[in-house]
Amino acid sequence: MSRAGGRKTALQDGDSSRRTRPGGLSVRLILATVLILLSLAVLETARFGVTISRFEVGRTPAVAYAKADADGPLVVVAHGFAGSQQMMQGYALPLARAGYRVVAFDFEGHGRHPVPMSGDVSAIEGTTRLLVQQTGQIVDDVSNGAGPVGLVGHSMATDILVRVAADRDDIGPLVLISAFSNAVGPAAPDDLLLVTGAWEPRLLDFALEAVRMVDPDAGAIRIDGLDIRDIGLSSLRHNIGVVFQEPMLFNRSIRE
Repeated sequence: MSRAGGRKTALQDGDSSRRTRPGGLSVRLILATVLILLSLAVLETARFGVTISRFEVGRTPAVAYAKADADGPLVVVAHGFAGSQQMMQGYALPLARAGYRVVAFDFEGHGRHPVPMSGDVSAIEGTTRLLVQQTGQIVDDVSNGAGPVGLVGHSMATDILVRVAADRDDIGPLVLISAFSNAVGPAAPDDLLLVTGAWEPRLLDFALEAVRMVDPDAGAIRIDGLDIRDIGLSSLRHNIGVVFQEPMLFNRSIRE
């Protein structure tokens, strides 16, 4: 009986030892607080030296990002759905800190815009054309005729920006994130950067297809003397290594 009771007491003691101790809970709270403060510090560091001001162009809400002495080119950032605004701020702030003058705005029916989206969403001359006109009004208002104006857009905004660039002669480089647009062709836009995530295979295929549309007027990219246009795509991919963003350490040499 005493041995059984001893075993029972031992098990109870073991169970209590596995419970979270007050000291351990305090350490976790302290670590969580430190991480929150570090995150806030990172956010404030990104905003340091940048003046952020809100204004409206007609009924379109807009936000300007610029340093006090900013004299760089103007960049218009187009973000659509509500969550995209926060994501695109990650592009607006570094550009502003680099000396660019950045203006971000909401399309009709998206974000903080009070006006619902209108027009036929299935027709290029419907909703798309209305949003192209809205973007043009933003560019006219904030550029004051001084170009070229750079455009940065995400997702649904990318098609709109491509068409804006096709309609105007004061548009400079385009940076399109997670892009898809049937308006991209071999000759236009002139200065285009496509950014696509690794988990967006359909958009990655579109980006690769857009690059293949362009045939250089002169020169070639050669590997061991071979023009890459004469090499099959699967063979080219098989013989090229890619270093991804994720930093990883291995217990072997880089050569291995």
